[in-house]
Amino acid sequence: MFSLHIDTARTWRGGQNQVLLTVNGLRSIGERAALVAHPDGELRRRAAEGLDLIPIAPRTEMDLSAAWRLSRVIRRLGPDIIHAHDAHGVAMAALALSMGAASIQRAGARAPALVAARRVEDPLDVLSPREREVLSLMAEGRSNVGIAHRLWITEGTVENHVHSILRKLRLPESDADQRRVLAVITFLDKR
Repeated sequence: MFSLHIDTARTWRGGQNQVLLTVNGLRSIGERAALVAHPDGELRRRAAEGLDLIPIAPRTEMDLSAAWRLSRVIRRLGPDIIHAHDAHGVAMAALALSMGAASIQRAGARAPALVAARRVEDPLDVLSPREREVLSLMAEGRSNVGIAHRLWITEGTVENHVHSILRKLRLPESDADQRRVLAVITFLDKR
């Protein structure tokens, strides 16, 4: 089975990492997979050599020019399934499939199935790199003093980071819960 994966984001977040893991995982078991990515995006930069990589950058969610280019790619490559990993990718793939429907029918072929991935928010995305580092050390069981020594910062700075982490993870003060433990559980769930 040949799958065409689409992610048009320029940034690198969890979703783009998941796309790359999926495409590389499919290729490692002998399945053919190609990737449509933003030409200036981090996903394209990190994609392995040897990967079928098609650079397309929609300017808007309903970019007809990008959809037309994608319809030509679909016609040329003939994927069995198209997996769109972001909102612009879903819109572009749907438009491309509708634009190329007549030529697919004339060729007697079946149109590829379109699968739209749902993004799952990572609650840790709101944390700064330093806050993630502090939370990681909390997960190792370190105290504020231990974290301060490890990162070469003051204990007061650690306390500020911990307070910020608890606020950003929306863990309100409570007599019933240990917020530090809940923050560490959130961190460990996402590893």
